[in-house]
Order: sequence, then structure tokens, then C-alpha cells
Amino acid sequence: MFLPQPRYFPPDKGRYATTPDLKPLGTDYGNGWLDEVAFQFDENTPQFLANKVGRVALTDDFDEIEAPVMEALNARLAAEWPERAFVATDFNHFCQSVCEDIAIVRRSPERGDWNAAMHISAPSHWAPEEKIGQNYAATHAPVPGTERSRAAASSLVDIMVNRGPFVRFTWGLAFDNKLDRHPRHGKTPFDGKNLWLRTERQILIPLPELNAAIFLIRLHLYDARTVPTEPLLTALESMSPEARAYKGLTDDWESVLSWLRTAAISTLPTQRVTS
Repeated sequence: MFLPQPRYFPPDKGRYATTPDLKPLGTDYGNGWLDEVAFQFDENTPQFLANKVGRVALTDDFDEIEAPVMEALNARLAAEWPERAFVATDFNHFCQSVCEDIAIVRRSPERGDWNAAMHISAPSHWAPEEKIGQNYAATHAPVPGTERSRAAASSLVDIMVNRGPFVRFTWGLAFDNKLDRHPRHGKTPFDGKNLWLRTERQILIPLPELNAAIFLIRLHLYDARTVPTEPLLTALESMSPEARAYKGLTDDWESVLSWLRTAAISTLPTQRVTS
């Protein structure tokens, strides 16, 4: 028996932002137990697990810490979901058994920080194979508006490795409800009726003893007709042209805004993502 999908609405303040905006894991967004845990299992779990079949991890200098990372992941899952606990001995096995996409960030005096392992099955218009081995600044370089966070990359990575766990959110729009939006799949055009809010719940778990951190990404898709229209419109209108282009909205921009202004939107309660 699965719990209902939790609801998160990052555009609730009516602005688009790319700041880290880290909150303590367990911050209450109105979803009960699912707000407290790093790993989420809900009514969409079967689709996420099916999407992971056959996927394999990308790695870069990960082998020497894989065993202790697996110990940390197994322990976390067992503490949060004892009924789903199992002992995975390798990164691929574990990642294929949870809904979240997972990345491991490492840091060393010689190399700095880098993406040491990535098992990504539901990317939002980015290619994991281009990110493996990159540091924080390079990973986020294509994202408009991240100049300040990239300049503070060393401090942010230190927070990831030594503090937390934290939760944060990112969001965008999609014209279909497919989980995997790797660039190789191309772009689905807006048909004037299918619009989805694509929200990522991101969890950062420190591993200071390994000079590393676990980064979890859980995607949630909501039909745009079920989210509050006014703050979403205001947030979209606050986007820079560069942000619109990065999110793949430039060609359909006016059509999307027009649709949102005229669509019948339900009045579901809003769970705030910022406090």
C-alpha cells in the first residue's frame, strides 16, 4: 500500500530563483512522514523503479569509497523504511531499488571536489555523462543565475560534506509527463493542453568521514491544472530570457503563459517550499 504522492510547490513566492536555499531535512511542507525522510516511496514508486531497469552508474575514482558509501545508504534506508531494507553491496543495485536518482560528490586536497558517482534515470534536460568527474562550478556553469553560488563553490561543498542533511527544490515546466528528459530524447512541443510542473526534491546528506556527500534527486510531476496559477505565472514572468532558454521554454513562451491565464485551475492547498 503506497502513500499518496507528496505535493511541493517551489514557485509559491512568485519568483524564479537559483539560490541553494537549503533547509533542514524534516522541514514540514504538509506531507507528514514523507517530508521527514530522505527516501520517498509513494503511489508513483512502480513507475520510477521501472524507469531504472537496465540503467548503470557512471563513476570517476569512486571504488575506494564505494563500500562505506553503501554502508551509509543501507543504514539510512533501513532506519527510514525497515520494511524495505535490504543489504546492497554495490551502488547500481541500491540505486535501482529506490525512486531517487543518486550522485556522490567527493573532495580531496589534490583534486578539489568532483562528481564521483552518478546513477541518474530522470534527468531534467541535462546529460549525466557530461557531468561525471566535474566539480560543482563546472556542473552548474550552464545554469543561468548561478554565478554567485559558483563563485562560492568551495564553501557550498564544505557545507554539503560537513553539515546537514538538507532539503532544497528546483522546478521547471514540461509538455509531457515522461520521467527521463535526457537531451537525446529531444523536446516535446507544447500542444496547448498538456503542461506539467516538474519539481525536484533534492536531499544532501553529509559524509564527513569520507570527505564526501550523498546527493538525492526525487522528481515529482504535477498537472499544471492542479497547482495555483497566480504564483506560477508571476514566477515564470520573473525568469530571465536566459533562464527561459535553459528551461526549454523560449519557443512556447507566449503560448504557455496564455494557457495558464485561461486554464481552469483547481484550488488545491499549497505546501510552501520556503519558510
